[in-house]
Amino acid sequence: MHVTRTPWTDWYVDGDRSAVFVDGEVLVLSELATEVLHHVAPDAGADLAALAEALTAAFGAPPDGDATAATEGVVRELADRGVLAVS
Repeated sequence: MHVTRTPWTDWYVDGDRSAVFVDGEVLVLSELATEVLHHVAPDAGADLAALAEALTAAFGAPPDGDATAATEGVVRELADRGVLAVS
């Protein structure tokens, strides 16, 4: 799965959290979601496996041990909100 950013208007980062202005709405993002956006390059995007590795390095393994599934869940939630796109 390849992950890309959608065209948002603005992204404000404050420490480990952030807010993004997309589709006329400001979304406040968690530490985890903010970390995902840091690893999705504006022009090239990112591969789901690379995102899972980066999140595991930053936060440790998820409780169920399946970093790829946990990362996919976060990515799909951000895609549902219009912040990311998946292909």
